[in-house]
Amino acid sequence: MLKFEEIVLPIGLRRIGRFAFHNCCALRSIVIPSTVMKMGDGAFNGCDNLESAEIEGFPEIPTRSHSKQKWSVFPQNTIIISSDEWKEMYEDESFYDLS
Repeated sequence: MLKFEEIVLPIGLRRIGRFAFHNCCALRSIVIPSTVMKMGDGAFNGCDNLESAEIEGFPEIPTRSHSKQKWSVFPQNTIIISSDEWKEMYEDESFYDLS
C-alpha cells in the first residue's frame, strides 16, 4: 500500500470527487491547482494528519449548515493557504476555525 505524505495535484485537474482521499492517514500536505473548480463533500474525510492545503484557485466547496463543523472538505485542524478573495467568499459559511 502506498502512503503519500505530500501531494501536488496536476494542473488541468477540474474536480476532486466525494471522499477522493478518504482515510489517507499519511497525507500531511496537498497543493490544489487553480484548474480545480469543485471539491466534493468529504474529499479529505479521515485525513487526520493533513496539516496544510494550498488552494491556488477558487473552487466551489460544499457546506454543512446543519453541523457544528461547517467546513466539510478538510479536517478541522487543517491550515488553509489560499487567496484572501477565496477565503472571503466562504468565510461566513464554510470555515469552522481559521485561527
